[in-house]
Amino acid sequence: MTEDEVVQLARETVLAEKFQWCEPVRVKRTRRFIFFGEVTWHVTTANRFGGNLRIQIDDKTGRVIAKGFYKS
Repeated sequence: MTEDEVVQLARETVLAEKFQWCEPVRVKRTRRFIFFGEVTWHVTTANRFGGNLRIQIDDKTGRVIAKGFYKS
């Protein structure tokens, strides 16, 4: 997946849950272990204290693994 695809999927997920999507967002691509393992994307809205949302997406399947609020 590309970063743009990940952001779009995260945006659709947040809006489907009836939450507010606020820019800017932080996008991070991580691997479970240093040299191998599953690759996941973490998208975090960086808008305000207590109102940030974090979406975790599997790189291979494009499936949303986790979603929820995040305290900054």
